[in-house]
Amino acid sequence: ANGGAGRLVDSTVRLSIADAQGKSTGTGTIIDARQGKALVLTCGHLFRESKGQGVVDVTLFRNGAQGAEQIGSAQAQVIDFDLDRDLALICFETTSPVAVTPLAPRGSALAVEAPVTSVGCGHGANPTPWETRITAVNRYQGHANVEAARAPEEGRSGGGLFNAAGQLIGVCFAADPRGNEGLYASIDSIYQKLDALNLCDCPISRSLGD
Repeated sequence: ANGGAGRLVDSTVRLSIADAQGKSTGTGTIIDARQGKALVLTCGHLFRESKGQGVVDVTLFRNGAQGAEQIGSAQAQVIDFDLDRDLALICFETTSPVAVTPLAPRGSALAVEAPVTSVGCGHGANPTPWETRITAVNRYQGHANVEAARAPEEGRSGGGLFNAAGQLIGVCFAADPRGNEGLYASIDSIYQKLDALNLCDCPISRSLGD
């Protein structure tokens, strides 16, 4: 993988969420870290069964010569899960520095055919980057959304979609197998969620009431 995709893998985490049915697996992206806490953006539907109450295990990775390597784990608490936007924010404590991928700036334009990278933990495996491209912007009514070529596998839900500058522009929430595309909540909806939670200025301290 190139250096850019490797950095994206470093800020990607695998989520394992316990609920009455057992465990569900998904992906998240670390978007902020400070004061010994890391903030992870993922999708909301991963927490539908547990209602955000179950234990959330987070696995951390570093991109190595053979791809992603596990470097640690933590237990996370759910700050908010939103089934309408299909976004969620969780937080975990860190003892060593973690890689962070910034959000694209507010109002970033998303262009059809623009090259993008998605990262996710397909079938609960270690995260892998997929080079792809945007195929549609706001095709669906409701909250801002973007589609990219290549239908994600189970387990990639909640994983990030990143622009060529390595900034987060979307969060995976569904696959369209027929069109071979992935659907992502896009940057405007993400900022609206962060604003609603007062997380834009200083995400960590606000969310944890420091």
